[in-house]
Amino acid sequence: FFGMGPREGLIWATCYWILQLLLMYGPGVAILKEDFSAPFKLRFVVSHALVAVMAFFFETSRHQAQLAMHVNQGRFKASEKRTRQAYEELKIAQSQLVQSGKLASIGELAAGVAHELNQPLMVIRGYSQLIHRQMKSQQLEEKELYELLETIERNTKRMIVIINHLRAFSRESSSGFQTV
Repeated sequence: FFGMGPREGLIWATCYWILQLLLMYGPGVAILKEDFSAPFKLRFVVSHALVAVMAFFFETSRHQAQLAMHVNQGRFKASEKRTRQAYEELKIAQSQLVQSGKLASIGELAAGVAHELNQPLMVIRGYSQLIHRQMKSQQLEEKELYELLETIERNTKRMIVIINHLRAFSRESSSGFQTV
Protein backbone atom coordinates (compact mmCIF):
# COMPACT_ATOMS: atom_id res chain seq x y z
CA PHE A 1 0.00 0.00 0.00
CA PHE A 2 2.79 2.43 0.84
CA GLY A 3 4.82 1.93 -2.34
CA MET A 4 3.34 5.16 -3.75
CA GLY A 5 4.07 7.24 -0.65
CA PRO A 6 2.76 7.68 2.89
CA ARG A 7 -0.43 9.60 2.02
CA GLU A 8 -1.53 7.32 -0.82
CA GLY A 9 -0.63 4.24 1.24
CA LEU A 10 -2.74 5.48 4.14
CA ILE A 11 -5.71 5.99 1.80
CA TRP A 12 -5.36 2.47 0.37
CA ALA A 13 -4.85 0.90 3.80
CA THR A 14 -7.94 2.68 5.15
CA CYS A 15 -9.99 1.49 2.18
CA TYR A 16 -8.73 -2.07 2.78
CA TRP A 17 -9.53 -1.88 6.48
CA ILE A 18 -13.06 -0.60 5.79
CA LEU A 19 -13.53 -3.41 3.26
CA GLN A 20 -12.42 -5.89 5.91
CA LEU A 21 -14.89 -4.48 8.40
CA LEU A 22 -17.68 -4.75 5.85
CA LEU A 23 -16.74 -8.33 5.00
CA MET A 24 -16.44 -9.39 8.65
CA TYR A 25 -19.33 -7.50 10.19
CA GLY A 26 -21.49 -6.49 7.25
CA PRO A 27 -25.07 -7.81 7.29
CA GLY A 28 -25.86 -10.53 4.81
CA VAL A 29 -22.29 -10.87 3.53
CA ALA A 30 -21.48 -14.54 3.28
CA ILE A 31 -18.15 -14.64 1.46
CA LEU A 32 -16.52 -16.75 4.08
CA LYS A 33 -18.07 -20.19 4.44
CA GLU A 34 -16.91 -20.59 8.00
CA ASP A 35 -18.26 -18.39 10.68
CA PHE A 36 -15.44 -17.07 12.88
CA SER A 37 -15.94 -16.13 16.47
CA ALA A 38 -16.40 -12.50 17.40
CA PRO A 39 -13.10 -12.25 19.38
CA PHE A 40 -11.18 -13.70 16.41
CA LYS A 41 -12.79 -11.20 14.03
CA LEU A 42 -11.99 -8.36 16.40
CA ARG A 43 -8.33 -9.47 16.75
CA PHE A 44 -8.07 -9.90 12.98
CA VAL A 45 -9.41 -6.41 12.17
CA VAL A 46 -7.41 -4.73 14.95
CA SER A 47 -4.17 -6.51 13.94
CA HIS A 48 -4.62 -5.40 10.33
CA ALA A 49 -5.28 -1.85 11.50
CA LEU A 50 -2.13 -1.93 13.67
CA VAL A 51 -0.07 -3.25 10.80
CA ALA A 52 -1.39 -0.44 8.57
CA VAL A 53 -0.62 2.21 11.22
CA MET A 54 2.91 0.84 11.78
CA ALA A 55 3.47 0.70 8.03
CA PHE A 56 2.32 4.31 7.78
CA PHE A 57 4.79 5.42 10.47
CA PHE A 58 7.62 3.40 8.93
CA GLU A 59 6.89 4.81 5.49
CA THR A 60 6.66 8.35 6.89
CA SER A 61 10.02 7.91 8.63
CA ARG A 62 11.56 6.43 5.49
CA HIS A 63 10.19 9.28 3.38
CA GLN A 64 11.55 11.93 5.80
CA ALA A 65 14.92 10.19 5.87
CA GLN A 66 14.93 10.13 2.08
CA LEU A 67 14.15 13.86 1.94
CA ALA A 68 16.90 14.57 4.46
CA MET A 69 19.27 12.43 2.38
CA HIS A 70 18.42 14.44 -0.76
CA VAL A 71 19.02 17.71 1.12
CA ASN A 72 22.35 16.42 2.43
CA GLN A 73 23.28 15.15 -1.02
CA GLY A 74 22.59 18.63 -2.43
CA ARG A 75 24.75 20.17 0.28
CA PHE A 76 27.49 17.67 -0.44
CA LYS A 77 27.41 18.45 -4.16
CA ALA A 78 27.52 22.19 -3.45
CA SER A 79 30.41 21.67 -1.05
CA GLU A 80 32.22 19.52 -3.58
CA LYS A 81 31.70 22.19 -6.24
CA ARG A 82 33.09 24.90 -3.92
CA THR A 83 36.05 22.68 -3.08
CA ARG A 84 36.80 22.04 -6.75
CA GLN A 85 36.53 25.76 -7.50
CA ALA A 86 38.85 26.61 -4.60
CA TYR A 87 41.31 23.97 -5.82
CA GLU A 88 41.29 25.44 -9.33
CA GLU A 89 41.85 28.94 -7.92
CA LEU A 90 44.69 27.59 -5.80
CA LYS A 91 46.32 25.99 -8.86
CA ILE A 92 46.07 29.28 -10.75
CA ALA A 93 47.52 31.23 -7.80
CA GLN A 94 50.32 28.69 -7.45
CA SER A 95 51.26 28.94 -11.14
CA GLN A 96 51.23 32.74 -10.88
CA LEU A 97 53.45 32.53 -7.80
CA VAL A 98 55.90 30.25 -9.61
CA GLN A 99 55.93 32.64 -12.57
CA SER A 100 56.57 35.60 -10.24
CA GLY A 101 59.45 33.68 -8.65
CA LYS A 102 60.94 33.00 -12.06
CA LEU A 103 60.70 36.65 -13.02
CA ALA A 104 62.29 37.72 -9.74
CA SER A 105 65.14 35.26 -10.30
CA ILE A 106 65.67 36.54 -13.82
CA GLY A 107 65.71 40.12 -12.49
CA GLU A 108 68.33 39.24 -9.87
CA LEU A 109 70.39 37.39 -12.49
CA ALA A 110 70.20 40.35 -14.87
CA ALA A 111 71.29 42.75 -12.12
CA GLY A 112 74.23 40.49 -11.22
CA VAL A 113 75.29 40.09 -14.86
CA ALA A 114 75.02 43.83 -15.46
CA HIS A 115 77.20 44.50 -12.41
CA GLU A 116 79.81 41.87 -13.38
CA LEU A 117 80.04 43.14 -16.95
CA ASN A 118 79.93 46.82 -15.99
CA GLN A 119 83.12 46.65 -13.91
CA PRO A 120 85.48 45.56 -16.72
CA LEU A 121 83.71 47.86 -19.16
CA MET A 122 84.33 50.84 -16.89
CA VAL A 123 88.05 49.91 -16.67
CA ILE A 124 88.26 49.57 -20.47
CA ARG A 125 86.43 52.87 -21.00
CA GLY A 126 88.59 54.70 -18.46
CA TYR A 127 91.87 53.44 -19.92
CA SER A 128 90.79 54.09 -23.50
CA GLN A 129 89.83 57.68 -22.57
CA LEU A 130 93.19 58.07 -20.81
CA ILE A 131 95.02 56.80 -23.90
CA HIS A 132 92.99 59.12 -26.11
CA ARG A 133 93.75 62.21 -23.97
CA GLN A 134 97.43 61.44 -23.62
CA MET A 135 97.78 60.80 -27.37
CA LYS A 136 96.13 64.17 -28.09
CA SER A 137 98.56 65.97 -25.84
CA GLN A 138 101.42 63.71 -27.02
CA GLN A 139 102.34 62.81 -23.44
CA LEU A 140 102.07 59.05 -23.90
CA GLU A 141 105.16 56.90 -23.93
CA GLU A 142 105.24 53.55 -25.66
CA LYS A 143 105.85 51.58 -22.45
CA GLU A 144 102.93 53.28 -20.71
CA LEU A 145 100.70 52.62 -23.77
CA TYR A 146 101.53 48.88 -23.62
CA GLU A 147 100.65 48.77 -19.90
CA LEU A 148 97.31 50.49 -20.50
CA LEU A 149 96.49 48.23 -23.47
CA GLU A 150 97.45 45.19 -21.37
CA THR A 151 94.93 46.23 -18.69
CA ILE A 152 92.27 46.69 -21.38
CA GLU A 153 93.02 43.25 -22.81
CA ARG A 154 92.91 41.64 -19.35
CA ASN A 155 89.46 43.15 -18.70
CA THR A 156 88.10 42.09 -22.10
CA LYS A 157 89.25 38.52 -21.33
CA ARG A 158 87.45 38.80 -17.99
CA MET A 159 84.26 39.78 -19.83
CA ILE A 160 84.68 36.85 -22.23
CA VAL A 161 85.00 34.46 -19.27
CA ILE A 162 81.83 35.89 -17.66
CA ILE A 163 79.92 35.58 -20.93
CA ASN A 164 81.14 31.99 -21.45
CA HIS A 165 80.01 31.09 -17.93
CA LEU A 166 76.57 32.51 -18.72
CA ARG A 167 76.40 30.53 -21.96
CA ALA A 168 77.41 27.33 -20.18
CA PHE A 169 74.79 28.01 -17.49
CA SER A 170 72.03 28.49 -20.04
CA ARG A 171 72.85 25.27 -21.92
CA GLU A 172 71.78 21.85 -20.72
CA SER A 173 74.82 20.15 -19.32
CA SER A 174 75.80 16.88 -20.94
CA SER A 175 76.90 14.73 -18.06
CA GLY A 176 77.65 11.09 -18.54
CA PHE A 177 78.21 8.19 -16.20
CA GLN A 178 81.66 6.78 -15.89
CA THR A 179 83.35 4.19 -13.71
CA VAL A 180 85.08 5.65 -10.68
